[in-house]
Amino acid sequence: MKLLKNFKFKHRFVTTLLSLIMVCFLLCCFAYYFLINMVITKSRENSVQINQSYINTEADNTNQLIYQLHQSLTQLSYSRSILNMVFYTEYKDSNKNLAASDLALTVQNNLLIDSAILYLPEQQKVITSSHCVYPLQDYSEYSMIADYDNHAVNAVAYEDTEKISSLFFYSGDFIMARDFPLNGPGRLGTLFYKVNINEIYSRLTREIKSSSHIWVYDTYNLPVFAHIVAYPDFITRNVITAMESSGESYRMIKNSALFYSTSKLLGWKFIYEVDESALTPGGNALNLMLVPIIIMITAAILFIFLFITSGIYLPKQLGRLLKLTDGFNTPPDMEEEGLSQNEFEHLNQAFSRMAGQQTELKTTIDDISPDILSRLFLDLLSGVQKSQEDTKKALTLAHSSFEVNAFYMAGVLYCDGDLKQIESRRHYIQKELSALMDVYNQGHHSCSHILTADSRTFVIVLSFALTESLLYVIKEVSELESVIHTLSKNQEMGMRFQIGHIYYSILDIGFSYRNALDALPPQETGTLNTVSCDMVSPDAFSPDASSPDTVSVSPDERAEQILNLVMNQDIDNAYVLASRIITQVRESQNSLEQQREQYKSLMASLSKRISRLEYVDLSVIPNELLVFEDKMYKDADELAQQINTALNRTIDELHKMLKKQQNHFIIAAQDYISTNYSNPDLSLNFVAEAINVNPSYLSKLFKSSLGINFTEYISDYRVKCSMALLKETTMTLNDISVSSGFNSVQNYIRVFKKYAGMTPGQYRKN
Repeated sequence: MKLLKNFKFKHRFVTTLLSLIMVCFLLCCFAYYFLINMVITKSRENSVQINQSYINTEADNTNQLIYQLHQSLTQLSYSRSILNMVFYTEYKDSNKNLAASDLALTVQNNLLIDSAILYLPEQQKVITSSHCVYPLQDYSEYSMIADYDNHAVNAVAYEDTEKISSLFFYSGDFIMARDFPLNGPGRLGTLFYKVNINEIYSRLTREIKSSSHIWVYDTYNLPVFAHIVAYPDFITRNVITAMESSGESYRMIKNSALFYSTSKLLGWKFIYEVDESALTPGGNALNLMLVPIIIMITAAILFIFLFITSGIYLPKQLGRLLKLTDGFNTPPDMEEEGLSQNEFEHLNQAFSRMAGQQTELKTTIDDISPDILSRLFLDLLSGVQKSQEDTKKALTLAHSSFEVNAFYMAGVLYCDGDLKQIESRRHYIQKELSALMDVYNQGHHSCSHILTADSRTFVIVLSFALTESLLYVIKEVSELESVIHTLSKNQEMGMRFQIGHIYYSILDIGFSYRNALDALPPQETGTLNTVSCDMVSPDAFSPDASSPDTVSVSPDERAEQILNLVMNQDIDNAYVLASRIITQVRESQNSLEQQREQYKSLMASLSKRISRLEYVDLSVIPNELLVFEDKMYKDADELAQQINTALNRTIDELHKMLKKQQNHFIIAAQDYISTNYSNPDLSLNFVAEAINVNPSYLSKLFKSSLGINFTEYISDYRVKCSMALLKETTMTLNDISVSSGFNSVQNYIRVFKKYAGMTPGQYRKN
């Protein structure tokens, strides 16, 4: 009644207020409708650009495949066996098997080629990649060769730097041919490729969605892949001709968007068919959202109107507002209590429910974090190249304690025994291994993650902070043996375990994984745990309890450990290791002669290993290392002092030599990169092996000398080389990316923009 009275007393106010509210409502609805249409239009424009770029790229990729075939055909034409068969008649009989082998090898190494043949017109013979020689009239493809020989096929010449190949279709087959000689009258021979057009089609369509299609037509507007897939009726010759003549790259026909691109190389027309609804993803959803938004605006305005005109505060109406706000039904106790509960309690309940939703969402994200981390490590272990930036983002998203730069190694655990038993217990094995590694991590200040490689194999990714001593890390890693022993005992199962080399970045974990796989002990050895690192701790040189008069580690291992420490510029620990070895030998119960023989073996092994370094002169080795055994020593202390002096001098001289060689290594690496930068497989290990230097050491040299890491240097060099091609040539972006060593044009554009601040296309226009 009070509300009705207010309407009577405030009629003029209510009328004015209602009019203003309705005007605001209509303006809000119009603005929202305009915004949705603007979003849909922009989304459609972006989608058109993306789809057009996609079909252009696929056309370029197909051109590249044909270019590869042309290169292969050109290379084969220079084969000695082929040239002898064509030009030197005295070699024809003796070389036919060699020529057939070259043809077969070419087909075997290229998935794009179904078969290859060499046609000799003067002899009317055909040599095939199946190691057969036929008279022309007995060959199954006689009609194709005869028509080509008589110029009865519509062959298109592909011209590139005056190396000419001919392309044509014959009875549904795609043929590439090359005549001998290239110039001049007459035809002494012809090489034919029957192209695997199924493979070309497969590569062309491998990334498209099921609702989309790519249709390819030749220069006569005839379907290229008609024997593989059925072509639609609505894409007629007239449609293709109209799009070609008008220069348009986009047209709508029968609820389908057709994106058009042509091949400059082949004259083929590429048409990418996309469903019209895909051009505006989410557009229908946005339109459907308009109705509830309008309803919500109407309800909100009505509430405000009632609240102002009534002049009173209504908890029930507030409860209805809360229903619209948080999407929850009013709790039963709220309905029962009615007005007995105040509005603040209602708000408290609403926000409590919202907080609960947020907590549940966070829990869901936390639940999938291990999957994100596992995906990252699986990619790295399989050799997928990732940037530091992308890796950091993945680690942050996974809420991981792993850092990009740290000591990293991978361990491979292989379970022996019955496969069915292992598969049935795999979950329990992984669960117990994770629990054991959690205890290990707490006691050793490390991080670990467990992955399943296959039914028998588990992978342990282990990390220590770079602030830790490397020798400490190696010592701690050796204690993993007890973890694996415990697991093997509890599971009553034979297990073999191997840890790979230590690396200094998460991006190199794949190398450690391959080290571990290569060094995994065979089953018959019965070895449970073997630790293999670039460097090992001096603590490994403890006397064998079962043999107190000997040192348990061989002289070769001792020498390798000292040399590795010096190579990695860890001079202080090299001194510590040398002193530890001498102390162990001195404190043993061996005779003076036995101790001298131990030192002699150590020094001989160290001299041998230093001599293998191509860049180190043997003159840096003190003479004491070569002649000390001929001297007479009054006691073990004098002998130990002599060997300590010799070891320290060797470490000092070798360290000085390595510092002098730093610039040499950098220059050698830069020269090798400048020659081989176009190779997409170029890596730190690749270059280090080529110039005969440790990969970790080379990585440190790049960072300390040039201020950037190895990967950044290669990327920067490739971008600079591509800039010259962009300015000085008319090559396509795809060709430039291949020539510059990038594995894809998309990756090239991303890296170029990172270094240059603009896309390659923008750089070429400037």
